[in-house]
Amino acid sequence: MTTPISGSTSGGACSRPEDDSDTPNASSSASTSNSSKATSESRSSQSNASSSSLDVDWDSMPSAGPSPAVAAAASPLAGKAAEGHASTNATRTTERDIHGGPHLAAGLTDDKQSAFVSAAAVKGSYPDGIEIELGSASIQVGRQSEVQAGAGRAGYHGEGVSVAAEAFTASAQFGAENPDGSVGLNAGLSATAASVEATVKHSGNSVTLGLAAGVGASGSVGVRDDDKDGKKEICARAAFEFVIIGGCIELPTFVRP
Repeated sequence: MTTPISGSTSGGACSRPEDDSDTPNASSSASTSNSSKATSESRSSQSNASSSSLDVDWDSMPSAGPSPAVAAAASPLAGKAAEGHASTNATRTTERDIHGGPHLAAGLTDDKQSAFVSAAAVKGSYPDGIEIELGSASIQVGRQSEVQAGAGRAGYHGEGVSVAAEAFTASAQFGAENPDGSVGLNAGLSATAASVEATVKHSGNSVTLGLAAGVGASGSVGVRDDDKDGKKEICARAAFEFVIIGGCIELPTFVRP
């Protein structure tokens, strides 16, 4: 009886290892299969991702061309500020693009110190510094008060020199914003058939001379820093009958007007 029990035990022992060895192999095969499947799915996912990343809707892309910044820099009016409301009629002409067409504007000046109404058939300046004003009239009240009307004005602002001429104009002014760019006090009343003047500048210093055919007088005195070097210039200007004269002198650093 010992032998059958031993044989049965041995047989069981022999069959169980075979079953045990089959189980790990099956698990390994399943694991390998699952791993292969996962790898395949991963590759498929990566392939889909790559395909989607290359799926560009070219119709929705912006048209080729320079960026707004590049286009602005390439413009012949690059660096010219948009039309603003400067503190005098003359400076509004300098700041305005002449290609803007006929001029009609009303409102407060940029410093909020004066209110104005202005109109002109032609008004503005070119990038090279030439400016023109034709058929102009304006009224302004406030920090700088002025009334003016004119058939024509023209000028040029260059590096170190400027020229201005006008024909059949009339004006009256009182305020703090002077024609030479200084701030102080100005007053005047005049009617001019024709006038021309030129200003030469070096550093902050300048000299203005001109001739006019008309009646009336105007004058101004003030302070500015035209070359932005921290040294103030004191300025004075006068126009009487047929003579226009003015100038600015840069003061030493220790003088603080």
